[in-house]
Amino acid sequence: MSSNDGSGAPTTGEMLFANDQAALAAASVAVSKPAAPDLVIPTLPSDAAARLNELRGDPTWLNEYFGGSVRHAKEMRDLRAVIDKGGNPEVDRAIAGVLDDAPIQTSKRMTMIGTAAMLREGGISDTGVIRQVLAGDSVTPQEHAAASETKARLMNDQAFVARYTAGDGEAKRQMTLLNVIISSSIKVAAA
Repeated sequence: MSSNDGSGAPTTGEMLFANDQAALAAASVAVSKPAAPDLVIPTLPSDAAARLNELRGDPTWLNEYFGGSVRHAKEMRDLRAVIDKGGNPEVDRAIAGVLDDAPIQTSKRMTMIGTAAMLREGGISDTGVIRQVLAGDSVTPQEHAAASETKARLMNDQAFVARYTAGDGEAKRQMTLLNVIISSSIKVAAA
């Protein structure tokens, strides 16, 4: 139906009806999409750090986050809040690769983040060893001695050295773990 003035333009009623139909169609499409699952935020700082590190490696998530996703921004804030409540938030934040809020980062934070990344690339898991290294935890004299003996034995094993120098992942991981133990401070026995 056209306007009463003979111009052929739609009437106000026709325009309202068309807009109403378009809104109903859009609502129908929106309702047919499955709702995003509720965010599950870990309660342990180490788990939150691991989740944040996982998200940082997901290009789709990052693209949506930097694209302004409110859901992803909330997840980031919630994960950081859990990390900050931990017993050693500086270590947990470094493991997750979270920078300080300051515009200039401290060399300590950047070193910790780089160390965590290097150890991960060497096949070391976040739980335990990386945390131990970043926190500066000591090892027992027995652990230190055993690691030193094992490293000496492996470095005299030509087959192991060949695998290690060729870049074998397991040999590299094993040597990294031994070097972590050997380079750690040794606990002093209580008198």
